[in-house]
Amino acid sequence: MAGQPLASSSTAPRPEAAERAVADDTLEGKGRAVKPYRAIGLLLAALTFGLTLNTDIDGPLDLYHEGERLAHYDALKRGALPYRDFFVPHGLGEDVVKPYLACRLLGESVESVRRAGRNAYVYQGLLPALGAAGLIVAGATLFRANWAIALVAGLTAVSLYEVSERPLFAYLGLASLACHLHGRRRAWLVLAGALIGLAMLYSIETGIYAAAAALVWLALDPRTPRRRWYEIPSPARTHVRFLLLGMGLVIAPALLACLGAGVFRDVAENLRIQVLNRGEVWRSTYPVPKWAAEASLLENLHFNGGLLMLFYAIPLLFAVGAVVSIRARSGSDPERRSALLLTSLFGSMFWSSVVSRADIWHLAYASGPFFLFVGAWLTALTEMPRAKRLTFCAAGIAPLLACAALIDFGEGGSVGRMLGRESRLLPSHLRKGDEPLIASSMPRVGRVRIPPRQEGELRAIVDYIHAYSDPDDFLLDLSDQGLVYFLAERRCPSRFHFLSHCNTPELRKKMIDEVRAQPRLPRLVILPGGSELADDAVRRFVVERYEPAARIGGVELWRPRDAAPGAAAVDFHPPPP
Repeated sequence: MAGQPLASSSTAPRPEAAERAVADDTLEGKGRAVKPYRAIGLLLAALTFGLTLNTDIDGPLDLYHEGERLAHYDALKRGALPYRDFFVPHGLGEDVVKPYLACRLLGESVESVRRAGRNAYVYQGLLPALGAAGLIVAGATLFRANWAIALVAGLTAVSLYEVSERPLFAYLGLASLACHLHGRRRAWLVLAGALIGLAMLYSIETGIYAAAAALVWLALDPRTPRRRWYEIPSPARTHVRFLLLGMGLVIAPALLACLGAGVFRDVAENLRIQVLNRGEVWRSTYPVPKWAAEASLLENLHFNGGLLMLFYAIPLLFAVGAVVSIRARSGSDPERRSALLLTSLFGSMFWSSVVSRADIWHLAYASGPFFLFVGAWLTALTEMPRAKRLTFCAAGIAPLLACAALIDFGEGGSVGRMLGRESRLLPSHLRKGDEPLIASSMPRVGRVRIPPRQEGELRAIVDYIHAYSDPDDFLLDLSDQGLVYFLAERRCPSRFHFLSHCNTPELRKKMIDEVRAQPRLPRLVILPGGSELADDAVRRFVVERYEPAARIGGVELWRPRDAAPGAAAVDFHPPPP
């Protein structure tokens, strides 16, 4: 039976697989020695950390994503509670704990959060590189082949990959599941559950993806004997209980703390909006190939070929990997099949993020699990006998073509950044380009150099806010530039600091109801210049009670209609750089 390709449901291991496991156990020597592939994995994890670490904190301010981390900071200082007093868009760790600790330990500034870790579009600081290292640790525990670990490390360094700490605990949970895969100790399942619980607290969607993948994997694990592939025998149910035990050890205290603080219902409402209403709030269309008449033949083939590889081939490969690992023949190594199933499920769950927000940056977020899948897929293919080299090549070329597309669109990845290359995929307002950067005069920016024009516009906006409002006054920003709350040291009258976080009529009405419920209305409202608000509760509230007072750069500032005189509408034009 040895050497047969993947395809039934028996889990009888091959003799050479058993011999290899015995040899590995002997080599480890009851924990006294480190297995060579794990030592190489740790070395590659450290190397990946060094390659992805970006200590350059200069560049344009991202008023949206950096605002998501800092807009509610002053409210937190005054005793506000997450979920009840402000919406948490990603997770407690990412949106609350990280920025709060960074500001308290390193100073109240954008610089502090960038040094700790910035991970949207542009990655900077310490924490994102730990996420990349965690991906390599997961590969080192999954694969018993140095070349597979090196492949994952290489793809992480040079491909389209979001360097971020958000999936770190999920990757470490996957590593613990891999340790259980190879050793079958239930303690690893408890640890995996605890790490997945931490992943949920840090970034809820990442934790949900990891939990769903782990539970399905334990239920369908090819190593567990069963008469039919869809049966869940008693050992599998026991494994699921141990995983849930680990998750409960982390999540239960957090839920009890929410009950004690009286915010349990607010947490449930936040999660409902965050998870179940995601498609309503963030409307997107899945990309389809299209022919551009103004582009050349080669340009069209390049774009559409890359699109097919990235948005269609990758999820198809996840599905094929899951089916093949479950329906494999009896001669195949059950551990390799199990690793293939685990990475297929892990990648499929993370792909949910791409389905809900079908853009290149969410694809970059999901590419890390795909790298692990490629390693598991290729190591499983090494079981094929030499007589089937053609099948081997055909099965191996598809994931490698997808990797080639990721390398092409990634433009060198972290290595390209180290060489001074700026990705053309970056939004124009976040590119450094050749424009000289200057130190900001705004105290809460810190020692971050930003473009002169952005400095002029933001300085004028902050000065205007300070001139026409008091520190205790509310500010309502409807331009989705939440960082202004932090820079101007003003609070939002609603839990929703961003209009885009409540992109449904129901949520917008709730936002305005919260504004009206405050003891006094906002002293200023910021609107995007040159664009009309939708005809809903937000627009009716603004038009009814406010009037334009100033236009600064790309935004308009509106004051109450009964405000004191001296607020005539003005245009501010910052000096040219």
